[in-house]
Amino acid sequence: VVYIPCGTYMLSAGAGNGSLTVDSINTAIRGAGRDCTTLKWANSVDENAMISLANSADTDGFSISGIEFDGNGANWSGAQAHAGIQLRGDTSLTGHKSKVEHNRFINFSKATYTSAIAIDWGRGSWDGFRLVDNEFFGNFGRTVNLRCTVSGTTCRGYVIEDNIFDNQSADTGSADYAIQVTQIGNSDGPTHGMIRGNRCEGTCLGSCIKVMASHATIIGNVADNCTKDQIIVSQVSECVGGSNDGASCTAESTCTGGGACVSMETKNVTVTGNVAINGSDGGFGFEVAASGEPGPTNCTFTGNVAAVNDVAGLYVEGRDITISGNGFDSNGSANVTADCGVYLGGQTTGDGIRNIHVVGNTFTDTAGSATQKYGIQ
Repeated sequence: VVYIPCGTYMLSAGAGNGSLTVDSINTAIRGAGRDCTTLKWANSVDENAMISLANSADTDGFSISGIEFDGNGANWSGAQAHAGIQLRGDTSLTGHKSKVEHNRFINFSKATYTSAIAIDWGRGSWDGFRLVDNEFFGNFGRTVNLRCTVSGTTCRGYVIEDNIFDNQSADTGSADYAIQVTQIGNSDGPTHGMIRGNRCEGTCLGSCIKVMASHATIIGNVADNCTKDQIIVSQVSECVGGSNDGASCTAESTCTGGGACVSMETKNVTVTGNVAINGSDGGFGFEVAASGEPGPTNCTFTGNVAAVNDVAGLYVEGRDITISGNGFDSNGSANVTADCGVYLGGQTTGDGIRNIHVVGNTFTDTAGSATQKYGIQ
């Protein structure tokens, strides 16, 4: 156990991939509380991460709690990624059963630094990752990125719970998400995860939750005032079997070294008991990443509330999706094509949508002026 007492500790660039590196199992870093212990980057730091894990050895059982991480983004220099905590873990290194709990993250963004991420977890193999009761305040480019990037590895059993995301406004204007879970390459995961009880509020630039991986439960989250579809289930196409594995692609020509552009199917996702309100785009979505892809499949959407979103309360592209017992109120004020409660989108190419069951939902329009032209469109 490494204990850090109350105080502010200024960090410079390290000799490796982070200001602080951890390359041992069962390491616990404990602060005196996020209102008391602060780790802060000094001015002009150019670094890959504040804390970098699994650079040269496994870090199973890692935990960190009770600390405020101040990225001091306004004073960065250089071209490094400037992540907060990163599981680097390339190739065969692991970070199983790790925990990031009861911390605060602030100021991990600066103009032109569009890839800065407060939590970048998954450049290796991991099981049982927990991100619980953390606060993310101030400016971020992107906030929590959970992924599984190494072909043939397994990443499963994650919990992202009771975190607060407030004032997610990036200096660059390109913030994309508060929480993103992505399957990449030939990896098996992230799967069998729980995203529960998180809140996106204040200024939410981008989406609150984006899941592009299978076997996830999204339950009891609140998204308020985000500028993109607030809670979305989608999929990603990646280059596989070439020299740029893991790169996003839309066609084979994007992939080099003989790689193929492969759609990573998203299936068996449950979205239940969530609230998406006051969004500048849609409330919820099951959507394709590119035209011609099959879209999410075998998913359920039950007991959610979508209200006062500028576009559809729920936008659907996919197959075998059940939509039941939800409430849709006053969506569609932007007066675009999808000004409705539920929009069944379809595609001009590919399989289109099929086997969509819409049962027992409530459609109302209680705003001062009528906005939700259709219940189901």
